[in-house]
Amino acid sequence: MSHFMNLAKMGYVPTPSLVVERVAAFLRADGACHLLDPCAGAGEALAQLGGLLGHGTTFGIELDVNRSAAAEVVLHQVLGGSYEHALLSKGAEGAELLWLNPPYSTDTKAGRRLELTFLRETQDWLRPGGVLIYIVRQAHLSGHVARRLSTWFEDLSIYRFPGQEYDAYQQVVVFGLKRESAVEDNEACLHVLSAAKTR
Repeated sequence: MSHFMNLAKMGYVPTPSLVVERVAAFLRADGACHLLDPCAGAGEALAQLGGLLGHGTTFGIELDVNRSAAAEVVLHQVLGGSYEHALLSKGAEGAELLWLNPPYSTDTKAGRRLELTFLRETQDWLRPGGVLIYIVRQAHLSGHVARRLSTWFEDLSIYRFPGQEYDAYQQVVVFGLKRESAVEDNEACLHVLSAAKTR
């Protein structure tokens, strides 16, 4: 089994450099901003994104000791430990961009996917109007995830990883802008659900 597959078995699937480049092409930073990755891994993806945007302070959180140490080399600030213990600014004082590539695994205690848990528990660190970059397997755009995304984010767009990058784990990138408050948006919810089925 390859090293990459071993990483994936632990729920850690780094974002390919090509995908980061494609994501950056959709974004524009007009000035200083805060970029947050609450499951930063070794920090490469957020560091690359910050470099491509040309602005911004990169902040990561990483539970794994070795990956956290690696992230400290490339990010401006890293908190080693669980995101659950982090005390970060929320609301209007939150980050302008939330890069969320959560572990692909199941929370056995709560009985739900970690992709949903991370989204639900870190979204408050993104300020209203801030950009969500949410990277998950296409099949994990479940009803619960779709409802969470459509309720708290607007202007949702979903793109498959390109070519061979998609073949490995069938991942997609979800772009969204944080709403000021929760809104029931059934049309947006159906849009996310339809993306889960499109091949």
